[in-house]
Amino acid sequence: MENGVPKGNGNGGADRFGPGNGKRNGRRPFLVLIGVVVVLALGFGVYALATRNQESTDDAQVEADVVALATRVAGRSCASR
Repeated sequence: MENGVPKGNGNGGADRFGPGNGKRNGRRPFLVLIGVVVVLALGFGVYALATRNQESTDDAQVEADVVALATRVAGRSCASR
């Protein structure tokens, strides 16, 4: 205290986490990333538990033997019996 005025910048230490101190600002993106990963993991876990007994047939295929057919005589067929 000098001449009745407290030392410092006069704002009560409000600049403690300001632009001069990058510790707090450097951790924030990391914490946000961790939060997003946790939310996505929880969402996937809930989805996996909710749909664990359901079967999907979006890509259903019929399995069968493939047989090539060929005519004995070249040309078009005119009649069939």
